[in-house]
Amino acid sequence: MNRTRNRPELGWDWGHTWSTVDVNRQPVSTLLSSVFGGYRFTLPKLQISAFPRANITGRNGCTPGVPTPYMIMCLELSLDPDVDLVIMEYTLNDGLDSVLFGNRVVQDMERLVRRVLALPSRPAVVLLQVPSFGMASYRGGHPKNNETPPDAYAHFYETSEDAQVAISQYYDVPYLSLRTALYRLAAHKSVPGFLWEDVFVDHHPGDHGHKVMADLMVHLLQRTAVGLLIEPYGAPDAEAAAEALPEPMYDGNTAPNTTMCLVGDAFRSQLVSAHGFAWVNEGTAAKPKPGY
Repeated sequence: MNRTRNRPELGWDWGHTWSTVDVNRQPVSTLLSSVFGGYRFTLPKLQISAFPRANITGRNGCTPGVPTPYMIMCLELSLDPDVDLVIMEYTLNDGLDSVLFGNRVVQDMERLVRRVLALPSRPAVVLLQVPSFGMASYRGGHPKNNETPPDAYAHFYETSEDAQVAISQYYDVPYLSLRTALYRLAAHKSVPGFLWEDVFVDHHPGDHGHKVMADLMVHLLQRTAVGLLIEPYGAPDAEAAAEALPEPMYDGNTAPNTTMCLVGDAFRSQLVSAHGFAWVNEGTAAKPKPGY
């Protein structure tokens, strides 16, 4: 939105441009993530502002500190069955696998993408990638990383997100990269306000980092909306949307079709004995994370 406001020659008012657009009056957005747990999911607020006639319900479905395999098994605990848009982010917590073929991270993410795409509502999926551990840092010997031993540092290529591009292309789902959006500004140009320490808290995006991530998502929605005005949704689009899921990109890499986990009270009710363990909530009241 700010990009357009900085270019008055376009003459567009993002606050009112879409005021007559109705988005089928459906709940439209859910976030599955490992790093958004302590942050408000601001995208629905921006969607409501831009599309005031649409019935938009947002849900932060993330469980902090978990990798993709958890969500593969426990998806139904985080998604509503009629969801229309799902944004997924697990790059940081899934870790690294340097193998290009047979990559563990890619195979896990493929199963999760397949689970979401196979939901009855056939939701749209967006992959959101954040820098891997150590990338939002400075090389050893840099004035901001001169400890002995130096803090962790990762090169631009030391991430699983490039390998995951194959999932985006195979299943025709868009992906957004916080690494790519920030790297030139932070690492090459040292632009104030976009330095690693401005955007990240330790190796997680901080408040400002989450605002940048929200801007990436908003920009994608804006570009999509503009594209639909130029080329309205038609029969070929409906035909493509109705296509069945293809066979897995990795042979046999199918996802479970039912919930396979017990969490919270459902898990506690199955316990036979817990000597030496206490039932505690490691999360918060708003985002509980109970366990022994």
